[in-house]
Amino acid sequence: MRGKKARGEVEITQLVEHFKCDEDKVLNSAGQPRVKFARGQNVGKRCATCHGVFTSKSFYPIHKDNPTGPTNASCKQCNYFAVVANRRGVAQKIRKEAKNIKEETVEAIKRDIFKLDKRITRKAWPSDPDKRRKALDKVIPQAIDDYRGEFSAMSAGINLPITEIQQYIEADPDLQQRLENAQIKAISEVEAHLLELCLTSTSPTAAMFWLKNKAPEKWSDKSQVEVKNTGLSLPPVDADAQASVLQLFRKEGNDDG
Repeated sequence: MRGKKARGEVEITQLVEHFKCDEDKVLNSAGQPRVKFARGQNVGKRCATCHGVFTSKSFYPIHKDNPTGPTNASCKQCNYFAVVANRRGVAQKIRKEAKNIKEETVEAIKRDIFKLDKRITRKAWPSDPDKRRKALDKVIPQAIDDYRGEFSAMSAGINLPITEIQQYIEADPDLQQRLENAQIKAISEVEAHLLELCLTSTSPTAAMFWLKNKAPEKWSDKSQVEVKNTGLSLPPVDADAQASVLQLFRKEGNDDG
């Protein structure tokens, strides 16, 4: 028994030297070597990867339904190294992509903040009508884009009454189209941001709000009650006496009889 154990330790040592790795890397989950060298009269097969000669059981069969059929060119140990290397490569790629996405997100946030800081503002306006008109021609189009067509935000940003902004835009069809496009863009941006919150936030509030609006037939809190016709007719408007429900049922029954 001790001799068999000693031979197993020698074989593990040889495998470690052959594959140039740690001992735990050549053992499977049961603590046994994945491959065995072909010795003596034992007919073996040369691995196409490490060029070691191993027993036939040291190679995976090509077809699972035919274990005694043709086997892979690489031994089980080389396949294990390939799988581990592939997993590490995939994990490294995922970490790299996650890092890139995080950096892109940070840069996007910085750009958005920078863009918000660069929105057009104005503290005072000329009292002369012609100068005021020229100033409006320069400021209003940019304010529509910067403030996404929101009148309250434009009014606070460029220091103009909402009514004056509305009148100015209503007088120009091009500005009306520009206002509509800006508002549509704002809705799209808010929807995209809300969807991002639904997917990343731990709070279910945003997700429930999104689902109730996008799929109300499935997620709405309102329940529809179906009203069926029972054959009971309402009393005429000019009825002299107020009949009870029981009397109405009796009347309907007498009429059917």
